[in-house]
Amino acid sequence: IFYWNYDFDGGELNFYFDIDSKDLQNNPHLYDFNKIVPDYTYKPVAGDFVVFPSNTVHSINTVNSGERYSTQYFYLRYGEY
Repeated sequence: IFYWNYDFDGGELNFYFDIDSKDLQNNPHLYDFNKIVPDYTYKPVAGDFVVFPSNTVHSINTVNSGERYSTQYFYLRYGEY
């Protein structure tokens, strides 16, 4: 994710390292992200580029004021992992 600006309130990126993404897909009713405390929260800064595996469970907080501009890129790796 590339962040273009920082003049907004909210919009933090949350990571949940202890939640298995496959379990979340199979049992979404078990997870209430309004009650789960994230393991790490990142406040976007203009010009930052955040890279993480797509199976990392994450969420974005609501933007309270201003507008959050970002660009998402996806990289597909072929071959053995």
